[in-house]
This record gives sequence, C-alpha cells and structure tokens, in this order.
Amino acid sequence: MHKLMTVGLAAVLVLSACTNYPLPTPEEYAAVRARNQRFEDDKPKLQDAQNRNVVSCSGEAACAKAWRMTKNFIEMHSYTRLTQYDDTRIDTSLSPWRPGMISLSARRMDNRAGAKIYLSIYCIGMYGDTNRTVPGPGYLDCSDSIMRLSDLFGYDVKSQVE
Repeated sequence: MHKLMTVGLAAVLVLSACTNYPLPTPEEYAAVRARNQRFEDDKPKLQDAQNRNVVSCSGEAACAKAWRMTKNFIEMHSYTRLTQYDDTRIDTSLSPWRPGMISLSARRMDNRAGAKIYLSIYCIGMYGDTNRTVPGPGYLDCSDSIMRLSDLFGYDVKSQVE
C-alpha cells in the first residue's frame, strides 16, 4: 500500500510539473508560423546567394588580387578568427558562440583560364536538424546575413575583378 501511495504521489508531482509550463500564446504561434513560411520562401533566395559566391579571375595578377580581397573580406565579416591562409584555402574557426553568428571560408581552384574562388558562409543555429529541413533558432538572422554578405562579396570582390 505504501508503494502504491508513493507511486501515485510521484505521478501527481510529475503531472503537476507538466502543467507549470505555460502554453504558447497566439503571438508565439504566429511567430513560429511566420518563421516557417519565411524558411520556405527563402530557399530559392539562399540558393541564388550561394551561386553568387563564386569569383572567376583570369591571369595571375587578377587572381592574386581577388584572393587578397577575399581574405580581407573574410577577416572583416567573419565573427570567428582566421585559422588558415595559404594559396588555396582561407579558413576561420567554425565555432561561433551564439545563433546568428557568421563564420566564413574560401577555396581557390586554379584552372587553365585563371581561377575560381568559392566563398562559404556558415551560420550557427540556422537549421534545427542535420537534414536542414526545419529552421533553427538563428534562422532569421542567418538568412539575412547570408544574403547580405553574398551581395557584399559580389560588390567588394567580384566587381573589382571580373
């Protein structure tokens, strides 16, 4: 009997603890719906932004200039510090400390015509799962930052080289 009362009391305590959490307000539900809609609306825009993060250059002087400008761009806009810089890679630490913070890297792929430089933009908290199917807590900030930085990269680097 004593065991049954203990189990019953534990169940009551657990259930009462669950009811202490308030239900989301209509405003909170609306905010989640808006974020999810924005997530769907932004998919093609983010793909376009990613496609714009490529710089083509011809000739060693133009490619060296584009690579230096890419390094300067990364140092100016990444929340994380530079960890590697050589002829083919520019890396920053991939561990921003809060959602919405940006980390940048770049790769240089030489070809017969010159080179292509690919800028990668990482943002912590952008997705809520590893399959990138749901927005994470930093999605709105990340999405805005990625599109803004893609435009800036095109203006700061691409327009000066191509």
